Parts: sequence; structure tokens; C-alpha cells
Amino acid sequence: MSLDIKAYYLDEFRGDWQKIFSSEYARVTNSPDMLFDKHAWFDTLFMLDGEKRRACFIFSMFITLAIGQTLFTYFTPYHEAYWLHARLPRFGYRGLGPHNENPLMFIKYPLRRRFGDCVLLPIPWFEKYAPAAAQLFVDEIRDFCAEHAKEIDPGEFVYKFASDPYIEQLATEDPNLRMFVDQIKESGGMTGMPG
Repeated sequence: MSLDIKAYYLDEFRGDWQKIFSSEYARVTNSPDMLFDKHAWFDTLFMLDGEKRRACFIFSMFITLAIGQTLFTYFTPYHEAYWLHARLPRFGYRGLGPHNENPLMFIKYPLRRRFGDCVLLPIPWFEKYAPAAAQLFVDEIRDFCAEHAKEIDPGEFVYKFASDPYIEQLATEDPNLRMFVDQIKESGGMTGMPG
């Protein structure tokens, strides 16, 4: 099976998510907020057949979550409209209320987590899909801004995401994530910019 990340994101991602969300393994910890924790994340990844599909799903969830969380943090008036449009869960944890998790963790966990001989996102699949996922992330930001938030400059959006202190900290700790954030910057026209 040959999967293109953009075709998967546009045509198959929601179907996979619906299959996972309706399964017995879906542990959404706060129904109104649809908060999805890292333990449920590991369970769901095993429901997807094949490393290619799993890689496409991981990057697709990252794109959705990163856009939503960037809106929540930097462009708050547009956040609720995005989640109503996306209708996918937030990724986080519960403590003294729900908390969003760094969206890069959605990629980091599967890169590092081993289950026996299985790595959820093997480095070769990460390297294969990361450039196209970075471009798709930027394209989706541009599309969202054009359709729902004309007041937001897509370049500013990419800059806010890529220079967020939590994104930058995690990218600094992991060379694979550093490469991915740099690819996002490049796709968004930020090459050579600070942050």
C-alpha cells in the first residue's frame, strides 16, 4: 500500500480516527473536552495496520493538534471555531483541570516507545514522511486562515508555533524533532529567522 500523507490526511484520517474513537480502547478522560491522554495514544496506535498508515496517522494528529493548540495559545478568538470544525480530541492530561500536552510529544512518544521489538514510529518512516508532513502543516494553516481567520497572517502563525518556548525546548532535546520543526520553518518561509 502506497500512502501519500496529504491524501491520507484528506481522505482517510477521519475514518481511522472514528474507528479508534469508537473502540473499547478509547479512553477519553473528559467527554466535553474530549481530552486524549498518552496512554490512550499508545493503545490506539496498535489498532492501525502497518507502519505506513501509523506514520500518516501520527503526523495527521500532530497537524490537527498543533493548529488547535497554537490557536488556543496565540489566537484565542479562533480556537473554539477550529475545534468545532475539526471535531477531534485534544491531547493532554488531567491534573487540576485539563492541560494540553506539547503537540510534538505526539511524535516523540511513538519515536521512543518500544513494545517488545516494535517501535511505534520507526526512524525511517519518520524521515520519509516528516518533510511532506511539515509542508502539509503549513498548507493547512494557510487554508484555515484563508477560510476562517483572514485576520491571521499564516507566516505569523507558523512563527508563533515554531518559536513557542515549549516547542523549542522539546525540539532542542531531540534531533529528530529539531529537524521536523526546522522543516516546518522552511515550509513556512522562516529559514534564517530567529527562534
